[in-house]
Amino acid sequence: MSLNEKVKRMHDAPAHALHAPVSDVPPQVSNGTPPPVLAVADPARAADELYRRLISTQPGRPRRKLMTAFLVGQVADIAGLAATEIDETRPFAELGLTSKTIAELAERLRVATGTELSATVGWRYPSIAALGDHVAELMGVQLDRATESVGQK
Repeated sequence: MSLNEKVKRMHDAPAHALHAPVSDVPPQVSNGTPPPVLAVADPARAADELYRRLISTQPGRPRRKLMTAFLVGQVADIAGLAATEIDETRPFAELGLTSKTIAELAERLRVATGTELSATVGWRYPSIAALGDHVAELMGVQLDRATESVGQK
């Protein structure tokens, strides 16, 4: 089932079906890495959770590390790599991502962050490091400075 079909299924599901019990969340993803920062079925709740975690984390290196870990988890899952194999400064193409998988990454990030991302975002921001800054900016979060807790943009 494609990601778009999964998202449509989630949106068409009754409200009670959108909240997976914590016991249903696997402790690890299939490639042995910890699950990405988010493990909720409701896209709005997922975006809120990531936003809350980012703004409650100290600006600078800790906040940047959290965003990077989230993106590494997403890329690792799509590329079929272990998170430890991913260097956040390497271009997505070197990690094996194609136009199709970049579009899948953009859709996952759209759902997980509540932001609008182009299917070509991975070419404009060609590494996890570059993309992290862009996604954080779209979310209204400053990675290197304190962010007011006033809600997402």
